[in-house]
Amino acid sequence: MRSPKVVSMDAIERAERSGRIITFYSYKGGVGRTMAVANLAWILASSGKRVLTVDWDLESPGLHRYFHPFLVDKQLRDSPGVIDGVRDYARTTTRPGGEPVSRDLDPAEIARAAQIQRYASSLEGFEFPGGGLIDFVPAGRQNSAYSRIVSTFDWADFYDRLGGGLFLDAFAEDMRRHYDFVLIDSRTGLSDNAGICTVQLPDAVVVCFTMSTQSIDGAVAVAKSIRSQRDGIRLYPVPMRVEDGELVKLERSRDYARQKFASLVDALGYADSDKYWGLVEIPYKRFYAYEEVLATFGDRHLQEGSLLAAYERLAGELVGAPVEYVPAAEPVRLGWLAEFERRAPTAPAELVIAYAPPDRMWAEWIAAELQSVGQLSVRREIDEALTSMDTAQRVLLLLSREALRSAHAVRLWRRGIDRDTPGPGRFLLPVRLDGVRLVAPYDERHAVDVFEVSPAVARQALLTVLDLPEVAAPEARRE
Repeated sequence: MRSPKVVSMDAIERAERSGRIITFYSYKGGVGRTMAVANLAWILASSGKRVLTVDWDLESPGLHRYFHPFLVDKQLRDSPGVIDGVRDYARTTTRPGGEPVSRDLDPAEIARAAQIQRYASSLEGFEFPGGGLIDFVPAGRQNSAYSRIVSTFDWADFYDRLGGGLFLDAFAEDMRRHYDFVLIDSRTGLSDNAGICTVQLPDAVVVCFTMSTQSIDGAVAVAKSIRSQRDGIRLYPVPMRVEDGELVKLERSRDYARQKFASLVDALGYADSDKYWGLVEIPYKRFYAYEEVLATFGDRHLQEGSLLAAYERLAGELVGAPVEYVPAAEPVRLGWLAEFERRAPTAPAELVIAYAPPDRMWAEWIAAELQSVGQLSVRREIDEALTSMDTAQRVLLLLSREALRSAHAVRLWRRGIDRDTPGPGRFLLPVRLDGVRLVAPYDERHAVDVFEVSPAVARQALLTVLDLPEVAAPEARRE
């Protein structure tokens, strides 16, 4: 389930803050825009800033994939977002017959409807220094109705009859009031959604492009269009996924981009445009081509030439001052990095289900449910499981009244805890089968409860804690 968003006293006391809304836009896809949003958010939060990230790419949402180790609702099935917010507003301003309630809407009612934290949830499991945080607003609930809802929403009606522009202005003001920075991941191309993100909402737009002629020309055209519609908005052209395999072609592309964007860079007030381009260029790194991995965990801090170093420089340019990024300790970084990486096909001995003899039926049921999504496992009574600890990659320890009477269970627990690494990639995962009260040492960790719930709920709890997808898999061998 989605973790509810709670407004802290700190947020209330700091409600007068005036944060900056920065949209990240690209004319074409595959530029690295979403990855930049996620990494810059992490860098800013790690410097003590309160950051909101918004996935406004309604047709192709993907920002959550860079945050998935820290999301309670990893698949976003129960997480309302942008499209739900605008639809909620449309419902509150429409009579049952379809007519708008009033053309003169009460500003207080609009402000109540535009409370962004109704749709935001905080990333969990990681503590940012200095009071920093990242809240995330998805595109909307990722269920079977999502595509239909997005494709059939009438944006023209939303603006023309329902005062949608007033609602979006209130939405932006509420974002600024609660956060230091709001980073919006806009959709590509030209559309109503792109216009909302690039013209109406932001204080600044990062215009992302690759070094192809089509990407540069498209980005320049959109940037000039934004500037013609909004006075005072800051536009930052940023080349991304820059490959250095063909140096001659690269230099020609750099010269072409700098010429086309010259007026925009001049408007930013840089005396030396070459310095600007050198600071904001984002390189291409093959390591990040295969999985959605945050560079804040994929790269070491203070390594020149890394993707993380490039994002830190870009963050400083957007903020207007060097960002004091505080990296995670090395063991913590490596522990979380493992959570981003795609796991190799599972081996039969990768997951051990340890159980007390009376709980064998539970162990068999759990093994069958995991097998249905392709996760193979072996079942071992607790004393036998102790001998498998050195070769196992993870252990599910089934806790019940009978299990807690076993001295072997205590030994297995302590050895399992010793095998753990920082982050959510736990070696030992406790599963409680009945209502037995967990005492030391078993109360050191939250257990997954599978009793007094439906089989479907119990199954989902297991898949969530193991970060397994809800998909069918080919029949696999069981032991």
